[in-house]
Amino acid sequence: MNKYPKKYMSYSQIDQYLRCPYCFKVKYVDGAEQEDTKFLSFGRIIHDVFENYTGNEPMMREVFKDKLIAESHLYADREEAMKFYQKDVDAITHYTA
Repeated sequence: MNKYPKKYMSYSQIDQYLRCPYCFKVKYVDGAEQEDTKFLSFGRIIHDVFENYTGNEPMMREVFKDKLIAESHLYADREEAMKFYQKDVDAITHYTA
């Protein structure tokens, strides 16, 4: 499952490479599976939203909310999911300001 070479690398990918080149290789080059967590889900969703919907703040919020709901099984309860949603709203507001 080789995803590389790519035309670009995300901040997270560059950071991973700088922290541990071997971990980068295992994850991004070899394609090793990783257990999904609420933190990975949040990061994946926020990257997707910022990459594909920048410039349309209401759409960014709506898409994030929909994706978060789709992965709600990763959160302990609705309250925890809403805390993550608020983090996204704060990030979008800061980014688009």
